[in-house]
Amino acid sequence: MAFKNACFISYSHGRDTAFTRTFITELKRAIEEELDQLMAEEVVVDFDRLEPAALYNEALAKAICESVVMIVVYSPRYEQSAYCRREYEAMRRLEERRLAMLGEEGRTLGLILPIILANDVDELPEQIKGRHQVSDMSKFSLRTPKIGRHKDFQPQIREICRAILERYRAFQRLEVAEEACRACPGFELPREAECPPWRERTVPRRAPFPGRELPS
Repeated sequence: MAFKNACFISYSHGRDTAFTRTFITELKRAIEEELDQLMAEEVVVDFDRLEPAALYNEALAKAICESVVMIVVYSPRYEQSAYCRREYEAMRRLEERRLAMLGEEGRTLGLILPIILANDVDELPEQIKGRHQVSDMSKFSLRTPKIGRHKDFQPQIREICRAILERYRAFQRLEVAEEACRACPGFELPREAECPPWRERTVPRRAPFPGRELPS
């Protein structure tokens, strides 16, 4: 078998808000429209986890494995989610093996494409900041929801889709797509214990009452 999906969109579901639903829906639509005449593979999003009390579907591991790339929609809540860290680590492990199949050509082709959906881009974790290609869509607003037609976002969508297509064609050209996906039917996400927090968060110590110091 070969790739079934152009990309898997990984994001923090957090609260069930109009902002989250609208952004992810519009992002999916924009990528699908841009890739429509270029490749038949699907754009996969786990919308079910937006529903109240929805449980994580382990079958998504197979969908991740069958994707050319993973698009990580980063916000501070992303790295706080054990589910998101598991999805990220699953793709990171696939990336390591698959880029080795591409040899020298794979050295510049990361398979995780981050999109920033947070205002403070200076506080990105190394897992995101260290990626070759990062798109900043932190200015997204419900007032201008059409990502594919927005003057600031449209060039970024085109660049994301160009990257997807470039990686897809590299696997096809080197005839390693089937090898890359051979283990997908039984692919599993890493356990939560294998995906610790990306960085320590230090909480300042405060005195219980004004003027009273905490013991050292």
